[in-house]
Amino acid sequence: CIWTLFEVYVAIQQDIKITLAIPPDALSQAGSLQEIFDLCRVDTEKATSNFQADADAIKDRILFDVGTFQYLNETVEKLLVSEILQLLKFHNKASEFAVEVDQEDSSSRYFGVSLDFVL
Repeated sequence: CIWTLFEVYVAIQQDIKITLAIPPDALSQAGSLQEIFDLCRVDTEKATSNFQADADAIKDRILFDVGTFQYLNETVEKLLVSEILQLLKFHNKASEFAVEVDQEDSSSRYFGVSLDFVL
């Protein structure tokens, strides 16, 4: 939903705390860090609304504000991944996702996501 993506993006830009409500059972369904990344992918350009005029207006606003959909996609994805990893840490499941991640690789889609507790 384009509204959800835009609301999350605005909250990030305004430094408004966002809380994800995810059932604990859902956390156990992700088998790897890559699966978490895949589940958190968004595509703003393809996002829809019940009203096409809303979708068009929001997409125009996004392009005006940041220039690309990719920027919004990556911003929202990083937040989602980071929040899910924090939930995994809270539920003591972080060790299941212990992987080597090159945090210095700025070409990585998730560069800057805090993975310190899974390394």
